[in-house]
Amino acid sequence: MGAPVRDGRERRRIIVGVDGSLTSGAALRWATEEARRWSAELVLLHVEPPSVPPWHPPAERTAEQVVDLAERIRSQGVAVTAQVATGDPAGVLLARSANADLLVMGGQGFGAHRGLLLGGVAQECARRARCPVVLVPGQ
Repeated sequence: MGAPVRDGRERRRIIVGVDGSLTSGAALRWATEEARRWSAELVLLHVEPPSVPPWHPPAERTAEQVVDLAERIRSQGVAVTAQVATGDPAGVLLARSANADLLVMGGQGFGAHRGLLLGGVAQECARRARCPVVLVPGQ
């Protein structure tokens, strides 16, 4: 991860997209190890779409889960922040990539094209992010 530190920050910033999917969990584990290795700040970012299907967990519960994840990671000695945003997931991740040294996400999420090798949000971020992107496959 040779990305330069930007915006006068002393610490590198790794953003990991978390959505509760299996590949998101794999991405979180990978990003946590990378943050530990580089003494980087880890930002857990969950993006709630403006309209969600009925099976999707309530936003409040998702926010609590992201905060709980951050607390567990913090207890491992990693500097971590939990963030929950509302909007188009790809758009929010792309906007936040401008202030990151690395964007990490699972290759597949909960989208309509779940069986594809690479999900739509992952494809969009891989094409247009303003920092390097790591797509972690599920396990």
